[in-house]
Amino acid sequence: MTGPVMGCVVLAERAALGTVFTVAVTGKLRGRDGFARFRTTVERITGLAGGPAHRVAVAVLTMEVAAVLLLLGPLTPPAAGLVAAGGLLAVFTGAVVRAMRRGVFAECACFGERSSLLGYPVLVRNVLLLAITAPGLVLAAAPPRAAGPLTAALAITAGACAGVLFVRYYDALAGRILMRWHPSRTRRAAEPG
Repeated sequence: MTGPVMGCVVLAERAALGTVFTVAVTGKLRGRDGFARFRTTVERITGLAGGPAHRVAVAVLTMEVAAVLLLLGPLTPPAAGLVAAGGLLAVFTGAVVRAMRRGVFAECACFGERSSLLGYPVLVRNVLLLAITAPGLVLAAAPPRAAGPLTAALAITAGACAGVLFVRYYDALAGRILMRWHPSRTRRAAEPG
């Protein structure tokens, strides 16, 4: 059995990942454009068209909703949501790698209107999110002792805030870092063509 601090780490991880997946789901469900943009991303990444691409997009969205419910559900075992999120993130990471190898640098409409160009920043984003699941899975294997209600609420709030900040600022931070490493390439890519 792990201590209450470790239990708070698991709560914060679940809240952070639950927030990220909630933003992804709501972005895809916001109006017809959100899901249509995501379906177009699925078409470009997978090479599927029409009905098959639509079914894959619906399946991904359904699995994301399930991950949110497992991550944020108060009665679900801690590891269940982390396994679901980790599995989805592993699949997403593999899809990005596959697309990059095929030279497909499509728009990733993972968060609806908040989209990024598929490439190394999206790959790193997925790996970072995947890395968040690992400690939680290790800690959730041994049932953590319950933290007090205030401590648990603080852990959940901190995790949710981290998730919001990650979704909101990751792309801008990645762009600034890339600009520092390769300023001429980044400027050329940003110039209209």
